[in-house]
Amino acid sequence: MERLAIVSMIICFLGSMLFIGCGKDDDDNGTGPSSDTEAPTVTITSPASGYTTSGSVIISVEATDNEEVSKVELLVDGSVKSTDTTSPYSFNIDFSSYSEGAHSVVAKAYDSSDNTAVSDAIIINYEYDFAPSGDGYIKAEIIHYIEDGTLDALSDGDPYFIFKIVAGNDSTTVYSETFDGRFELWNPYFYEYNVDDNTKDFSVSVWVYDEDTTVDEWVDYTPDSGFAYRFNLNTQTLPFEQTYNGSDDGIPSEPDCELQLRVSITTH
Repeated sequence: MERLAIVSMIICFLGSMLFIGCGKDDDDNGTGPSSDTEAPTVTITSPASGYTTSGSVIISVEATDNEEVSKVELLVDGSVKSTDTTSPYSFNIDFSSYSEGAHSVVAKAYDSSDNTAVSDAIIINYEYDFAPSGDGYIKAEIIHYIEDGTLDALSDGDPYFIFKIVAGNDSTTVYSETFDGRFELWNPYFYEYNVDDNTKDFSVSVWVYDEDTTVDEWVDYTPDSGFAYRFNLNTQTLPFEQTYNGSDDGIPSEPDCELQLRVSITTH
């Protein structure tokens, strides 16, 4: 009986130990899922909401967690644009690929337990500007001009040269010197004027005239009398230029004047 009692005591002791072991929390032995349910905090610290850009923007984010922040994503208009895993969290975002107007930006932080948090949204406005670091200009140049034909002979060897440039409501008229007995000009004239940097397309017109002093009138050397050389310029791919190599002086009875023009977009 005494032996049986001892055996019974051993069985009860082992059973109680087994029960305690089976009832032990998984977290205590480190093999179960984490009990961390606390989400990180995340804030976009700069720029301020309403910021306007014509290109890239550096966006700074602050994220903290009771354990560890594993990564921060930056979302533009709901789509992940970039990810950073190292504090301080910073993102260089180029908005030139986005449409003009307002764009919503948020940051999303993750911790090591996959808890997440999303920052308040800020608005960044994108405004097209083809010269964000300076000013944009249109430059019109006479590359080459040679007077040729009966009308030039009538000018008594004292030709004047004039060209007029018009773009929108902006226009200028430039007169040459008097060239006694000189009938060919190389790069003597150009005009450069500031344009709206937010414009993607320009329509530029150039008029070219040659004065006939004998009959006291201007001879129209544009392709069709009364009309201009027209250039359509696009600022989205720079540098940009267009040229005209004259093959028609607009006067069927006269030889070609060989007028050459160049219109380009510059920034400085």
